[in-house]
Amino acid sequence: MQVEAEHITDWMSEHGAVVAGPEKAAELVAVVEALPWMALSLDKEAIGGVMTRDDAPDFEDQVRQARLGRHSHVYVMYAGDELGLIAPLADVLADLDLLYSGAPGYQYLCGASADLRLSPDDLAEYEADYGAVWLRS
Repeated sequence: MQVEAEHITDWMSEHGAVVAGPEKAAELVAVVEALPWMALSLDKEAIGGVMTRDDAPDFEDQVRQARLGRHSHVYVMYAGDELGLIAPLADVLADLDLLYSGAPGYQYLCGASADLRLSPDDLAEYEADYGAVWLRS
């Protein structure tokens, strides 16, 4: 499990992140699977949003303008049946590449609150190999 990796547990301790059970992953998966898809990822044109990169100079501004930016915290999902984590939005944005290292392919995260409630419609898709981020608007 990704959240048990040493670099993730160290990061969680440093940033006040909490482990979220697989029921949170199921909540986000239900929303993601109901959206329009292309061959390998969400059909971003049909859904609406903005493409950016995790190293773009205006990345944080773009996030603030997207639905994800409405939230103080983010749920980081690794797989539909695994533990994830909830952490402050700014901390997750600064370390997306670290949090998803070793998690190949498209990954999903969504808005959350400090009391562990998710807002799965306020989501983003991340592709760590290229640093590509799609933010739902």
